[in-house]
Amino acid sequence: MIKFFQGVATLCALFVLPVQAHEGHEHSETPASASAQPRFETRSDIFELVGRLDGHALRLHIDRYATNEPVAKANIELASGNWKASAKPQPDGSFLADAGALAQVGKYPLVISVTAGAESDLLDATLDVAGHEASPAPAAGMRGAAMTAVALVAAVLAAATLYLRRRRRS
Repeated sequence: MIKFFQGVATLCALFVLPVQAHEGHEHSETPASASAQPRFETRSDIFELVGRLDGHALRLHIDRYATNEPVAKANIELASGNWKASAKPQPDGSFLADAGALAQVGKYPLVISVTAGAESDLLDATLDVAGHEASPAPAAGMRGAAMTAVALVAAVLAAATLYLRRRRRS
C-alpha cells in the first residue's frame, strides 16, 4: 500500500503547474493599474525620454542616452496639433505637463523639444490613448485554474487505475 501512495505522489508531482499571477496579485515592481496607462518612449543620441499619461497630466522621465544619468534641469516643450504644453520639474526628478486634450481617446503624434544646459534636441513620439478595455488577467487566471483542475482529475484517474490493477494482481 505504501508503494501505491508513493506512485500517486509521484504522479501528482508530474502535474504541478507553475503559479500564475492574476489581477490583484501582480508581482512586478509596477502595479497593474500603472502598466495599463498610456505610455510612450523616444530617444536620440543625446536624450532618452519616457512619458506616461497620469490622469490629466503627462509625467515625463528624461535621462542622458549615453550614461543613463537623469536630467534634473531641463526645459521641455511638447506639441501635438493645436495642443502645446511646458513640462515643469517635480521633486521626484520627473517632469509634469498638463495633458489637456491628450487625455481623450485617440492617437497623438508628439513633438518634444528638450534643452538642458548647452544641449538641445527635438524628439518625436506617439501617445496612443485607448478606450477602457477589459483586463485579460482574470481570463488567464481562470485558464490556469482550469488546467490545474484537469491535471488533478487526470492524477486521480491514473492513481485509481494503478490501484485497481495492483488489486486485481493480488
